[in-house]
Amino acid sequence: MNKPDPLDKARTHLRGGRVNEAGAACRKVLEEQPDNAEALHLLGVVAFRRKRFGDAAGLFRRAMASDGENATYRAALGRTLTALKRPGEALSAYRRALELDPENANYHNYLGLVLAGLDKPLDAARAHRRAIELRPGFIEAHNNLGVALAAAERTEEAIEAYRRAIHIRPQAKEPHANLGRALLVMGRLEEGWREYEWRWQNPVPAHRGAKSEYPSWDGSGLAGRSILLHAEQGLGDTIQFIRYVPMVNASMATGGQVSVICQPALHRLF
Repeated sequence: MNKPDPLDKARTHLRGGRVNEAGAACRKVLEEQPDNAEALHLLGVVAFRRKRFGDAAGLFRRAMASDGENATYRAALGRTLTALKRPGEALSAYRRALELDPENANYHNYLGLVLAGLDKPLDAARAHRRAIELRPGFIEAHNNLGVALAAAERTEEAIEAYRRAIHIRPQAKEPHANLGRALLVMGRLEEGWREYEWRWQNPVPAHRGAKSEYPSWDGSGLAGRSILLHAEQGLGDTIQFIRYVPMVNASMATGGQVSVICQPALHRLF
């Protein structure tokens, strides 16, 4: 009977989200085998999940020192360097991972994300397209392709990419919201605003809290009623749209009230 791999326990714990137990299993292996590449890699995954990205990068580099031909370790380092906002180094890590494993769709997708962050949207689009060639149902790559094409001002192509993502998974939230943005850019307002409503389905920052606390305005008359307008995105968006407050106020006739929630930095200005 083959002796069970002591790291299988660590992998099982990681799959179950039990990072403390996974870390303990890895350290036990490393006590006897300090250069065990897979134990170092899995311990790096533990550190990554704890958002200890500096520790994770060091562990992945140690794993690579023991087994430099392992593409998984290179890609893991790439993700960590991205989290550390070191995109140039992340780019090198992913390119080396792809030299070792050129048919890995995930690596092409991650490469595209790094290229997009380096303001190279067309290069990013090529990487995402390659990921899709390798895995046609890769919804994240379709969505990321749309984002890259939108950044390159190829909006119609971006719309096609988002629609393909939605076709694969109709309830996917991010492609719907991104499609809404692209349609609004193209002036297709009715469908654009409808799709953009999907943004509320995603985890949201603090300024969007009012969306869940109060009923949304249904467009009916405001005479004698109160309405709360609240910021939901950046300072520039809030400054742009504050100009609609007088229009809302004018529609209220008597007895109503307009209230505004915005970022503290804009209180004095508004």
